[in-house]
Amino acid sequence: MNKLKKVFSSILVLIFAAASNSVFAEEPEELLNINSSWSNVMPGKVICTPEFTSYGFVFITDARNIMSYSNNGKFLWEKRISRTNSASIAVLPHDFILLITNSKKTLTLLNPSGSTLWTKDFNAPIETKPFAGRDGRFFVKTETSLYCFGITGQQKWKLDLPKMNKFEIQEFEDGSILVFLNELTEGKTKGLRISPFGEPLEEITFTGEVSTAVTSQQGILLTFKDSTCTLLTITDNHAWQKWVLQKENTHPKINYDFFVLTPDNKTVIYLNHWTNKIEVDFLNLAEGQITKSFFTDNLKTVVESVCTQNGLFLTDGKEAYFYSTYGVEIWSGKLPSSTSHEAWNYCAYTQNDYFVIFSKNWNMNAFRTAQSAASAQNNAAHKSNSKLNQSSTSKNEQTNYNKFYSINTEIYSNYYQTSLNKNLANEERIELIKAGNYGAKEKEWSSELISACYALQSALSTTNFGARVEKSGFETDTAGVELILKQLPLWGTDTYCDFTAYFLKKEDNNTLIHTLLQGISQNAYDPDGVILNTLEQLTEKSNARNEIILEDICDAVYDICLFMGLPVFNTKGKQILSSLLYPKYSSKTRLYARETLKKVSALDL
Repeated sequence: MNKLKKVFSSILVLIFAAASNSVFAEEPEELLNINSSWSNVMPGKVICTPEFTSYGFVFITDARNIMSYSNNGKFLWEKRISRTNSASIAVLPHDFILLITNSKKTLTLLNPSGSTLWTKDFNAPIETKPFAGRDGRFFVKTETSLYCFGITGQQKWKLDLPKMNKFEIQEFEDGSILVFLNELTEGKTKGLRISPFGEPLEEITFTGEVSTAVTSQQGILLTFKDSTCTLLTITDNHAWQKWVLQKENTHPKINYDFFVLTPDNKTVIYLNHWTNKIEVDFLNLAEGQITKSFFTDNLKTVVESVCTQNGLFLTDGKEAYFYSTYGVEIWSGKLPSSTSHEAWNYCAYTQNDYFVIFSKNWNMNAFRTAQSAASAQNNAAHKSNSKLNQSSTSKNEQTNYNKFYSINTEIYSNYYQTSLNKNLANEERIELIKAGNYGAKEKEWSSELISACYALQSALSTTNFGARVEKSGFETDTAGVELILKQLPLWGTDTYCDFTAYFLKKEDNNTLIHTLLQGISQNAYDPDGVILNTLEQLTEKSNARNEIILEDICDAVYDICLFMGLPVFNTKGKQILSSLLYPKYSSKTRLYARETLKKVSALDL
């Protein structure tokens, strides 16, 4: 009898606990200005999707300005823009910003502090967000044309193609890109794979009609309207499906499924929409195997999802939830309705776990969903006391296009002759590069140039360089070497930053040093700070009476600070220029350095 009482009592406890959970379950909090973690008042209503930088986010308002904030809501800068009709933003690596305005027909590059670097007009509207390449180049598409530009604004190539659809440009792991054509073939999407140098590589007919596409480090993730999904990779220079995942077809009319990338780049999340719930599948990216899953019945569809180090954010535009990677609900909120005073039109989720709502009443309200270890790291990215890299980090194959270049190691020995490669070391090559639209020739010419740079680097590192009886072409043909060095800045990429820095450090010929420094005015893109750091060393080793070289250094410092647009570059630049104010330098040099220092200070970064 006592045992029955205990069992009965236990059942009552379980029933009461279950009832308590259902009755007293915490409702999503109202996401209003009064209970926000932080808020700001904007000068107008946000008119395009906010885009993320390494330190926060940027957006455009109908007050004709572009604004930048940190992840914690600190105002950073604001710039006026003349035209905002159909405006949008794309953020490139190292926080450069592409601004699309004028009915999508004008493209403007801003540096990380919002200063305009150059502007270009198009004959047709830019259809989707530009796609960043691996070395400073980026790709832009209109409805029937695909363009490639360098970071300095030079057009590298243009391809006229059949009508493309609205999907964004995607990138394979080898660096080639993929665009999707508008016309279906027997109900199947077709795509064109193109090299970063504008070479059509292959036409791909997919197994069905593509619904979504997203680029990962291991290839392109696709979902199809027949409820399958796949990872598309390159093998033997051809695209193929590395794995395919088939799910139960629960939405015969509309398929909402899509992939969400994770911070570790080894796992990907697949949001599998059932009729009344969502299955969250974590997949091993390399194999396509589901490693863990959980269900949520709080949402029926997801319109926005972000995965951070702390978990997964999901929203359907009405309610928002934050889950741990094991499916534990950590936070929830209810967005303002479209008829309320705080009605909103855009929202964003930051990597330090703030959900930011941009209201039509000009308020920006942020709500903390989880404590984030990434917060301090993200905020530090824009602080002026950050340090430049002391040397360029070695880049893996997925941060450059080395696979496309043919580096001829045998040619190194040929340079230890009395002449250099005349096809490379000539004025005509320089003019052809300056003219742009060289397309696939870039691969050939850059292969020759990189090979020559490695050879010169090897020669300069030799202890008896200049002391041998038998002279190399690098020693006897200064004019030829100068023609080679003049080509380094013309490509509008970061490919030759390390070479430029090395040659400035090792070269003793003032004519060649002058050529290298003059080239910085043509391309001051120095994302790792290797050239600016080397200018500090060059200042120390230069003859205090060599006014020409010292003035060249001042100009180069200013050009890099202006182009890179970050406080850390400004701080380093001021240090270099201040070192030229000492009495050992001529009055002319000191005056030039002082005037340049004023220009750098006026950048107000």
